[in-house]
Amino acid sequence: MTIEEGDLRPLEADPRLALLDEPPWDELERDLTLLLVRPPLADWVDTSTAAELDPAFWLILDAADARTLLEPWLSPLMRDGLRRVRDDGGELTVLTVEACAALLEASTRRAFETRWTLRHAEVLHDPRGRHEGLATAAARLEVDALERSARALYLQAFAGLDALQHAGGDPLIAAGEAAGAVARLACLLDEGCYPPAEWMYPAARATQRSRWLRPWLDALTGDEEGRDRAVDAAPDVLRELASGLRAQFSNRPWLQDPERFALRAPRGRSGG
Repeated sequence: MTIEEGDLRPLEADPRLALLDEPPWDELERDLTLLLVRPPLADWVDTSTAAELDPAFWLILDAADARTLLEPWLSPLMRDGLRRVRDDGGELTVLTVEACAALLEASTRRAFETRWTLRHAEVLHDPRGRHEGLATAAARLEVDALERSARALYLQAFAGLDALQHAGGDPLIAAGEAAGAVARLACLLDEGCYPPAEWMYPAARATQRSRWLRPWLDALTGDEEGRDRAVDAAPDVLRELASGLRAQFSNRPWLQDPERFALRAPRGRSGG
C-alpha cells in the first residue's frame, strides 16, 4: 500500500492504525478520520501513567459512507450518528461528520465535552484533512452561547457550594456537585469548552484559576481535615468565580443575586 498525500504516517508504522486494516473499515480507509482521544493531548497528562490507560479512539466518516455499512453498524449510525464498542483493546466510537457538526451547534454538556475532545485529540489518520475543520469549529463559540453556559454553571456552583456548607457529616454528593460545576466553569472560561468527567480534575487544576482552585480541589478530595477546609472556603471560591466572570461579562444581574436566579422557575415554564 502506498502512502497517499495527506496520510500522516504508514499504517505499518503505528499499531494503533491496525483497525483500518480490518473490515468494514479497510474498504473506506481513504475516507476515514481516526483520532486518539484517550489519553488526550494536554500538557498536564502524565505520560508515565497514560501508557497504562485503555486507549479510546474516534473514527469519523461521512453519513454517505456509513450507509454502505452492514449491521451492527448501519442502524445506530443512521439513527444516532454514532456507535460505541468496547473490548480488551480499548474503546472505539464511530461517528458521522454530520453528528459531530450537530453537536458543535448545540450548547449541552455533551456538546462542550465534544468540543474539548476534538481540540485535544491526537490525529492518527486523516487523509481528507477533516479534523482541522472540526477542531476549528470546536474552537468557535458565540459570546451569547458562552455567557449562557457560564451563567448556568455559575448558578450550579452557587447551589452546590451552598449545599456543601450544609451537608453535615456526609458531604460526598454535595462535594461532587460543587466541584463539578466549579471545575467545568474554570475550564469553560479558559477554553470555551470543558472535558469529560474523567479528565475534569487535572484539566481544572491547570487552568488560569489554578492559584486558588488547585488547593481547594486537593483539599476537597483529601482527608477529613482537608474537606473541612474546603467547606470553610466555599464562600471564597464563589467570590473568585464571580470576580472572573465580572471581568468577562461585567456585573450581570445573575452575578449580583445568584440565589434569586438559582431558585426561580425557568422563564419558559413560569410564563414570566
